[in-house]
Amino acid sequence: MLILRIGKSRKATRLAIEQINGQATGLGTKLRTAHQALLDKLLYYYGKQLTSVQSYGNWDHNSNTLPSLRTNNKQLSKALNCSTRTIINLRRRLKMAGLIAEEWRGSNSSYDLWLSLDLLHLETVGDPTNLAPAYLPPVKTLRHTVSCTVTRNTNKLNELSGGISAKVIEDQILLQKSAVDKSSEATQMAEKPRDIGQDTGSGYKASKAKPPATARDQRDTPAKKLRQKGTPHRELPDGLDAVLAHLPRADKHKLQRLSLFMWQTAKTSLYADAWLDERQEELGRIALAEYLAYSSPRLWKSGARQVADRIELVRRWIERRHKAGKKAFVPIPEIYFDFRNEKGFRATKSWYLKHRRNLARIKDQEILTKAVKEYLRSLEDGAAVGPQEALRRCLQRLGKRSPELAERFKEQIVNLAQEAA
Repeated sequence: MLILRIGKSRKATRLAIEQINGQATGLGTKLRTAHQALLDKLLYYYGKQLTSVQSYGNWDHNSNTLPSLRTNNKQLSKALNCSTRTIINLRRRLKMAGLIAEEWRGSNSSYDLWLSLDLLHLETVGDPTNLAPAYLPPVKTLRHTVSCTVTRNTNKLNELSGGISAKVIEDQILLQKSAVDKSSEATQMAEKPRDIGQDTGSGYKASKAKPPATARDQRDTPAKKLRQKGTPHRELPDGLDAVLAHLPRADKHKLQRLSLFMWQTAKTSLYADAWLDERQEELGRIALAEYLAYSSPRLWKSGARQVADRIELVRRWIERRHKAGKKAFVPIPEIYFDFRNEKGFRATKSWYLKHRRNLARIKDQEILTKAVKEYLRSLEDGAAVGPQEALRRCLQRLGKRSPELAERFKEQIVNLAQEAA
């Protein structure tokens, strides 16, 4: 029996979206979080339906085609807590990208939907090999297409026009999910103690012996190179090359540029009035590079922006201390930016998380105030939108952001109605 591995398939979808966005020419052609959410829900439904048709249907996994997913806009809109029009727009964009294909059966009927085989990770019990490529249809050319070339994205419908393909996923790195946002994971990899070979008494644990590498593990593929992650040193390295030693050439150049950006930000914001020799500047850049070097290269850019934001928070803290007539300074870069120093720059992560939460609360209050004003305008004579429609729109918009925000809106509306009575 075929089994759809949801976790591996979701990682493949995230990688496909990243590849498509990297080839996109404008903001309007990129895939957003809502598209990812719809794909995740389609994978969930397809996994359940695949199990059902194998158990109670007449489909045989030895056949050369996969069954379709029978669904409709109402089911998907209810699952994602949005309107059917939103589902239609999301599906249209996913079809243009070549990630799904459909067989339309009418506005009021369910339709058959096929997911790209590049997004599916199909296994049999006891065999972790991905069997999805075995269901690729033979290559065909259609006379009515412009180029007469077809990308084999699905096992049912062919891509007919210039949509961006999500092919060759197996040679890319699997993506990771962040706790607060993508940038948090990049710096968290360096700030958390990790196995470095022996117990130092400061939170580091001895690494366990690994089994000997197999012939498959020794293959020098692009994905294998990207998955190689270095181990933090027990002390701050003497040179930047020691930090970059485990990275491919392209990633080395990328991290060199980002480390220079982070150091220039720190030098301008924190050491503008201080004299630093060349060695201290080099050590500061090395220490900042370590915040990103042991995480996924996909997260480096957002991680560097987070570091820059945390440096700005330190600068504001110093200014507030000086205005209050108190002393405030940062140590030399060699000490301050070393992530092994728990009382150094590493401690500003809690500042950053608190700052993000405060910004989110301010944004929530701003959105809530606008929604209340919109509802009050609907109560006026001659309003273009009635109270019921305004209430529905506000609840839908607030519910997408946070169910708690929608409840707060209801409470304020009830309080306003009681005060008016």
